Amino acid sequence: MFNKKISNKDLLVLFNCLERYNGTGLGPQRAIIEFSNINNNIYINEVLEEVCNDLENGMFLSVALDKHKEVFPSYVVEMLKVGENTGDLASVYVEIINYLDEQIKIDTSMTSALMMPKVFGVLILFLLAGYVFWVLPRLTKQLAQMNTDVPFITQLLISFGQFSVDYWFLWIALGVILMFGFKYVKASHPLFFDHVKYKLPILGELYLLQLNYKFCKIMSICYSAGINLTRSLAITSNAVSSPCLKQSLDEVVQQIASSDFIVLLREKDQYKLLNPFLFPLLNAGLVSNSLGEVLADESQRCMRQINYAIKGVEEKIGNMVLIPIWGILIIVMVAIVMPFLSLIESTGSKIMGGGI
Repeated sequence: MFNKKISNKDLLVLFNCLERYNGTGLGPQRAIIEFSNINNNIYINEVLEEVCNDLENGMFLSVALDKHKEVFPSYVVEMLKVGENTGDLASVYVEIINYLDEQIKIDTSMTSALMMPKVFGVLILFLLAGYVFWVLPRLTKQLAQMNTDVPFITQLLISFGQFSVDYWFLWIALGVILMFGFKYVKASHPLFFDHVKYKLPILGELYLLQLNYKFCKIMSICYSAGINLTRSLAITSNAVSSPCLKQSLDEVVQQIASSDFIVLLREKDQYKLLNPFLFPLLNAGLVSNSLGEVLADESQRCMRQINYAIKGVEEKIGNMVLIPIWGILIIVMVAIVMPFLSLIESTGSKIMGGGI
């Protein structure tokens, strides 16, 4: 199954091609063909072939892309419409490229910050597997030869290890069930999981900053391009990738004609996802007719905060993940050492008893 949505990285390459060929007389078809030659996504290439056919038949690029809403973001289509109407596609291309470049940098930094817990998670699994399939069998054999009383914690771990060795396939089945079960529940309750995402310790604040950056940046791009407030909100709603914020923005779009924008936005932000300091800034931008500039400045502030927060997140996550690793190691060491201490104590008692 091919991924229908074009990635930000591929979209950036595509618009870099479009920007290079703009004004050369070759037309966007040539740029799209060049992109298709280096793109490996079969489905995307088939879509782009249809786009090229539509362009050759005289269709505008925005209209041709809009036929494939499942592939291309709505903010890209709307901005292209503005550029085609004003005759300034060059500026639109540059604006889209700058946004995608910033978003990719943020995504890369976020991925880097989250890499450590994944690595430590794999390390924990290897430690457990090594203990269950290598240490425990040898410990069990040694204790049987010693013919000594086994402490409860050691006996518990031995029983767990024996069960895991005998019924290893049950753990695989459980892992598969949990994985698909989680995906199903997440798809069935998107609002709940999205809300929980922003409440996570350590990472929740980072996700909120990323969401506020995306909201401000896309709103500023659309509004500065001449798209009216209502339409800019609707486009942003589809682009923020947050079911909770999308629900709030959709309600604002439906009622904005009969209500004050700032009051309505604050009221509908029931999950408290937008920075409270943003509302007076939005009001000032509307009053001074500089909403696009205000949003652009706020997006840059969010980006600086994200870069600063990521540095602290890596250290905090590292310390947090190390705790269970040390816990597992301590439990294992106690389970291994206790039987030998018990044996030494028992042997000592027998020696003393024999001496008396």
